[in-house]
Amino acid sequence: MITNSRFKQPGPVRRLASLGVVTLTLFFLSACASSGPSISTVDQSMTRATTAVAQAEEAGARELAPLAFSEAQDKVRDAKKAAAEGDHPKALQLAEEAEVDAEYAEAKAVTAKAEKAAAEVQESIKTLREEIVKKQVN
Repeated sequence: MITNSRFKQPGPVRRLASLGVVTLTLFFLSACASSGPSISTVDQSMTRATTAVAQAEEAGARELAPLAFSEAQDKVRDAKKAAAEGDHPKALQLAEEAEVDAEYAEAKAVTAKAEKAAAEVQESIKTLREEIVKKQVN
């Protein structure tokens, strides 16, 4: 049996180097995993949420979808408070939820307007049909 010294158990220097590489890798992975969202990420999300609330209001959500609109406004307010207190993960979560709530409120408002317009068109069609029938009878 031929043995080569290079294939024997690693020496203490090699073990120490391997341990160092593993330690550094775990350090960097834990730093990436535990660092919460950056301030710029929170700011961007807050901007998107605020913009979504403004768009929902322009679409008439305050009147046509008041509950969803109010929830979006409340979450933006709470997100700003959390950001001011330095709780960036909470601020980010609330800002993202506010954006979704505002988009939902906007969609409900747009849908309500479309349904109203469709009902008005149906009423106009009914009126026109009645007028046609009257003219045919006369």
